[in-house]
Amino acid sequence: HASRRDLPDGNAVLSFQPTNAMAGWPHTPILEAIEGGITIRDDCGHIIASNAAARQLMGHGTTPDYISRDGRKLPQCEHPAFIALSTGMPVDAIIGARLPDGTVHWLQVHSVPVHHPEAGRVVVSSFTEIGTLLETQRRLDESQLRFRAIFDQTFEFIGLLDADGKLIEANSTALAFIGKTLDDVVGQPFADTPWWTHSPADQATLRDGIAAAASGRFVRFETTHPGADGTVATVDFSLKPVMDDAGKVVFIIPEGRDITHLKRAEQELREATRLAEAANRAKSAFLATMSHELRTPLNAVLGFTRLMDDELFGPIGVPKYIISTVAFSALIPPDRLAADVQMILWAGGLYGLN
Repeated sequence: HASRRDLPDGNAVLSFQPTNAMAGWPHTPILEAIEGGITIRDDCGHIIASNAAARQLMGHGTTPDYISRDGRKLPQCEHPAFIALSTGMPVDAIIGARLPDGTVHWLQVHSVPVHHPEAGRVVVSSFTEIGTLLETQRRLDESQLRFRAIFDQTFEFIGLLDADGKLIEANSTALAFIGKTLDDVVGQPFADTPWWTHSPADQATLRDGIAAAASGRFVRFETTHPGADGTVATVDFSLKPVMDDAGKVVFIIPEGRDITHLKRAEQELREATRLAEAANRAKSAFLATMSHELRTPLNAVLGFTRLMDDELFGPIGVPKYIISTVAFSALIPPDRLAADVQMILWAGGLYGLN
């Protein structure tokens, strides 16, 4: 701004003063052009000015019901504009404006108290609609809830590592087994966590496995994990790399399945097989012994039978047959033959041969 003052000698004095660059501009069109809503409330909280965006969000002249994020009706004293008036401090909040038709506009509000030399104390509130953002957040929370339900309830040990092998996540099954919380182990190198520190050899195997997984390879091996109750579980363990669109490994998924019961069943099966094979060998040895013990008397029986069948001494009834029978009886006493027959019958019943 420039001014001129003439002097008596014909000269003049020019004065220059800085002016506001916005001086003379109409402010209402500027406010109307702003995409976000703006309201100005007087010292009593009454709206004395608003722009088009604010009027649209608040129902064009209707008075909306303000609600909190949990759906509760918001008392006037909890509205950010009234808090700013009462405290004299800026306030940020998320509130909902529920219109008479039931539509709810979710608003991110920033209220600032201002002292105007002519209007006195007012509060200026600027707000934008964030309904889409809140819906996205709700879906994300719901997805996270579903993920945790699956992640935590599986009976297997599952976690998440970064590409350097530091622990990011572990499910409740794995944490409960060692009696720790996630805060106790998160951020630690996985090999230094309680699942592994009992065995330097297993730690070395794991570190090698993490290096291999970080290069894009799937790794699997058998290991052990000590439990909080002192038990040691045999674990079928694997490391699976997770890659981004460029093929770079960004995460590693460690997964362990407790196979202690399978190893125990395998040991019991081996023991049962060993006992069965031992019993089979004992049976074979017994039958071989019985065969040897019976072979000699049975050969004599067969020989005498053939002698009689061929009538070597003549027709049956010749005295020589009687003499031979007496001699045969002397060779095999009846009580020995009966005992041998009983032994055969007993062995047959024992081994399922009769």
